[in-house]
Amino acid sequence: MRGVVLAIAAVLMASPGRGDVIEQFPNACPEGQYLDLQSACAPLIRPDSGFGRTDFLAAFEPFASNVQLLSQCDEAELQAALAAAAQAGGGIVAIPACTISISTRLEVPSNTILRGSGPTTRLVAVPGFAVHMLNVESQNVVIQDLSLVGSAAFGKGLVIRHSRNVLVERMNIHAFGHSNLVFRNSRGITIRYTQSTSAREFHGIESKDCTTRDPAIPDDYECNVAALPVLYGETFTVDYSVYSNFIANNGDHGLDIHASGGEIAGNFSLGNTYAAKFPDAMNVLIHHNRFDSGLGLKFYNTYSIPGRWVRDIVLYRNEFRIVDGDYTFRGDPGIEEIYVIDNQYDSQDWHLIVNPSDTLYACAQTQDVEEVTYTFHPSRAAPAELCDATFLPEPSFPAMIGVALPVLALLARRRARDRGRAERPAPNT
Repeated sequence: MRGVVLAIAAVLMASPGRGDVIEQFPNACPEGQYLDLQSACAPLIRPDSGFGRTDFLAAFEPFASNVQLLSQCDEAELQAALAAAAQAGGGIVAIPACTISISTRLEVPSNTILRGSGPTTRLVAVPGFAVHMLNVESQNVVIQDLSLVGSAAFGKGLVIRHSRNVLVERMNIHAFGHSNLVFRNSRGITIRYTQSTSAREFHGIESKDCTTRDPAIPDDYECNVAALPVLYGETFTVDYSVYSNFIANNGDHGLDIHASGGEIAGNFSLGNTYAAKFPDAMNVLIHHNRFDSGLGLKFYNTYSIPGRWVRDIVLYRNEFRIVDGDYTFRGDPGIEEIYVIDNQYDSQDWHLIVNPSDTLYACAQTQDVEEVTYTFHPSRAAPAELCDATFLPEPSFPAMIGVALPVLALLARRRARDRGRAERPAPNT
């Protein structure tokens, strides 16, 4: 009888009858949309960024019948199920509602769905656990509906590196000693509807590809060596989407995102020491997030690499409530083409935007303009098409920004070329 029950459960967990095999449980919003701060669904500006559903399904289809459903709920069984999926080339590893103590790193192979049954499926680090609980160095992976619980040791919850086409959704990741969730040297990553809370030392969600250490070695060489072996991923992370996540009470930053070519929307960063930072980021849309933390957002460069410096960033309709710090937004020298448009500021402390760049743009008669500190440079007037878009109905904005941003990026590149900027400012550390 137990065998029949397990077989039925495997079918239900693998094929829930709502769309394709990825859809175990419905998300708050349909594909291509995110949950905004008013608990309403709104279209993503870049719906094709991050995880590619069609590509995943095509790669996964030959392995869909390989379903490993845990029955004993122990670490050895979970390791064996993941190994079986790797041996077969992919499949589904399904964990029922139970708690499993984890003492070693779990490797998630390519073409695999690793799923639990929701928050009551708990993988709990044993005392002293100081490695990555879940490690992804593969392609075409879905991880969903699990709780990962850390220990006081210096471990991480979920690490995605040298990977391609990975979806993380409906996860609860809590109290790891380092950072809770890390993605690096990767392409096509989506993190959504996930809670990342109480990382003890560092960040809720982190993406940092390279730390340059030796001033005698060129940064581009050092970062390329650090990225090896790049089997599926990239030297620098690109093409990602982070939306509708709850990121709270982490020891350092809620978000630490060095990656480029991404969209960050509808996230709630609450009670972190710092709200977020975006070092080295290029071509990123940051909109409809709530940053409610002790200290604000930072943009700065950590590399001295030709063509890689912070630029083409749009901050649109975010809500800031920074309670302890002396800035809401701080940009350091060497950043370019930052568009601060129609954000809202509410604080127990004062608010200001520290602007050392001569290419920070804001719209007239908005609170953004009022917040810019003129110690270095005043803001410039943002292009009319962006400012006009903020007063149109919300569905009009994605189409408008989608047209305007590539034009702005092109103009920025031309301005940099015309100025003959062969040498970049020295980076910060």
